[in-house]
Amino acid sequence: MDIPYSILNPEETLNAVPKGSMATADLSSQQTNKEPIKLFSKAKVNGTEYHCLDVVKIKQNEFSTYVAKILKIMSRSADKDIPCAQVQWYYKKGDMNFDILRLSEADQVFIGDNEVFPTNHKDIIPLESIICKVQVLHLSEYQDCSLVNQSIFYTRAKFDVIQNRLFPPFSKWDKLCICEKPQNPNMLYIGCEMCDKWVHPECVGIKDGNIEDVKYYCNPCKKKKKREKKLEKKKRKIEEYKKYREHFD
Repeated sequence: MDIPYSILNPEETLNAVPKGSMATADLSSQQTNKEPIKLFSKAKVNGTEYHCLDVVKIKQNEFSTYVAKILKIMSRSADKDIPCAQVQWYYKKGDMNFDILRLSEADQVFIGDNEVFPTNHKDIIPLESIICKVQVLHLSEYQDCSLVNQSIFYTRAKFDVIQNRLFPPFSKWDKLCICEKPQNPNMLYIGCEMCDKWVHPECVGIKDGNIEDVKYYCNPCKKKKKREKKLEKKKRKIEEYKKYREHFD
């Protein structure tokens, strides 16, 4: 029978992994119940080769998945040499305690469905729980993607699970729209026809159903456009007056 994973290229043997099941662990800080482990440069799971520092999607159950970065690939005798990996988790919106972060429900709306936060939370997981490789882009790179799918995520802040803090904090994230809230790529925006500044349609009184037919101008651009119209009208009157005078000269 084919096994779903295989270990390639053994690198070294260490005494670092705590005895027991795949519980939360930071390999660099464990000093007790040491078991010999073997480290590897890469591994193959269901035909896909994975390396250290790859970002992957991990299956929790039939309905839930997590995102993590592979830090180490290894096997240990305590688990009968079953291949495993040390990972660093990326938290999603649903993994965070917004009461402690003091983020209101209104502010939580501006955290996107595909937004993740790199953390200092590490675990040891079985390799067979890895589903596939994913990409984690900066928000600016994510915005430029022509095709976005469930394997592409974005980030703009780190989350410290010990201090329960975002870095930078939510209040320091880049703002958008006249409401001065952070951008959420999952939300609908409309851009000014002149300066290309983006706003939420509801913030400027535009109904979602009419957005495709609307030419929106922000207030500064409206004033500029009005001045330009007045100046153009004045120029036309001057030209008309010149032609009138030439007719009689």
